[in-house]
Amino acid sequence: DHIGETGYKAEEYFEKGKKKERRKNKKRMVS
Repeated sequence: DHIGETGYKAEEYFEKGKKKERRKNKKRMVS
């Protein structure tokens, strides 16, 4: 159970990181 929980959190964190990176890339393209 514990491993599954940490794995789920890591996946969610990774998804958030992807979105943040995309936002940064968009700003770079605009500027």
